[in-house]
Amino acid sequence: MVLKIRSRNVVLPDSVRPASIEIRDGRIAAVEPYDRGADIDAGDDYILPGLVDTHVHINEPGRTDWEGFRSATRAAAAGGYTTLVDMPLNNLPATTTVENLRAKESAALGECMVDYAFWGGVVADNQEHIAALAEAGVSFEIVPGITAAFAAAAAIGCSLTSRNSTSNVIFSTGHHAPSQAENRSLHAPLPQLEDATRVVYMPGRDLCVLAQQWLDEGLSPDLPCAVVSRAAQPGQQIHTTTLAALGDAEPALAPSLLIAGWALLESSAVFTMQEQLVETG
Repeated sequence: MVLKIRSRNVVLPDSVRPASIEIRDGRIAAVEPYDRGADIDAGDDYILPGLVDTHVHINEPGRTDWEGFRSATRAAAAGGYTTLVDMPLNNLPATTTVENLRAKESAALGECMVDYAFWGGVVADNQEHIAALAEAGVSFEIVPGITAAFAAAAAIGCSLTSRNSTSNVIFSTGHHAPSQAENRSLHAPLPQLEDATRVVYMPGRDLCVLAQQWLDEGLSPDLPCAVVSRAAQPGQQIHTTTLAALGDAEPALAPSLLIAGWALLESSAVFTMQEQLVETG
């Protein structure tokens, strides 16, 4: 389908001027001279690109009296917005599981005047749902810092707190502040929790010292390990191994994290670790 719209005030990257816009199948295909003619003549009205708002609280379902899809998208269209991205946590239920996402989609069906999308919520008790939400098409924003561990785990399909294999998660860092560096080992001893999933931020390029320390502390040589570089980014790299072979791992691109624990066995995206253990055993 081809549609041509012209105006004496078309907002373009370099100026506002008369022009005719050709639209094919819903997309701008060409910007032509004003005198080319058009199906719709907007006269002196302004034609400008549609705006996108990536932080909108459409509180439906649950709090539709605050703002729902019908009112939010009509207000957006009136103001020149063509796409809204909904924030996840003000509606009831919050967009933190696939089931709740489907409820959100059902509420939006047939009510929207503009395009829309959904952010996914990352909260204290929904880590096991993140991978499923991502597969369902929900966008997540990765914030550097403590959340990088959750982003890395989600990127490799691993739950740090899998109920089937662990009841503890230990976070540590592979470097120390200058004031604390003297007379300290490369990695301070961690609590002796054999079933814990261990996450080390910035573990360094030489993992031999850490691997040997954990072995000396009595951790199993077969403990699954994953070094994740640039988690959930286009250049993501994943190296999987066991604690016994961790020291032989190739240096990882920064930024990287080390995840170690039996919970990794449940990550089909990373491990067929049972087979690896049989082969190396």
